[in-house]
Amino acid sequence: MDATAQTPAPRTGDGGRRRSGASRREDIMRAFAALVTDRGLDAVSMEAVADRAGISRALLYKHFASRDGLITAVYRREVEVGHHEILAEMRAASTIEGMYEALARGSLRAGRQRYSLYVALFAAAQRSQEVRHEVHTRVDQICQLLVERTSRELRVPAERARLASDILISAISTIMREWYGSPTDSTAARLIDTYLMLVRGGLAGLTDIEPAPATVPAAPYVGLS
Repeated sequence: MDATAQTPAPRTGDGGRRRSGASRREDIMRAFAALVTDRGLDAVSMEAVADRAGISRALLYKHFASRDGLITAVYRREVEVGHHEILAEMRAASTIEGMYEALARGSLRAGRQRYSLYVALFAAAQRSQEVRHEVHTRVDQICQLLVERTSRELRVPAERARLASDILISAISTIMREWYGSPTDSTAARLIDTYLMLVRGGLAGLTDIEPAPATVPAAPYVGLS
């Protein structure tokens, strides 16, 4: 008998078909994310990830040299998805206030959809200086988008628009912290309403115009998804 006929096929987890490196990495990250969601970060070992992905430990370590590297990669992927969704919604907004609303709602939606992963991976991923730099870069992208629109439409100096944008963007951290403490739709609605009050006052202050009183009730809150 041909000796090669007795050699077992490599484990692929997909019916024996070989997958590209990028597809395999994505499979591993999905497996890791699912395990973290089910069990919590501390309970997930590299061996468990390999089993869930249907691959050998050697192949897992070929793609991710360490558990920390896998944590960082999954965190980056999750954050990047949410970031691009928020940017697209902000660009589509018809008003500056609408851009801030898109930022707040998008941030809360991402937190809701990826809550357990964010909580589990955030602290571990933030130990990476490179990840911290990427976070600052994303915030700068959002800020620049707001500064350009605010400066152009309200005809205020870019420096003043940037200061206002920095302050209003920084409030998103408070919104997320409050929502994580009580992750419900009612909490989200209250936080968004409060945030938009701050936005209206801040934008009116940029042009030295007294903010107009709210005469039209806000649209009913219908959830983040």
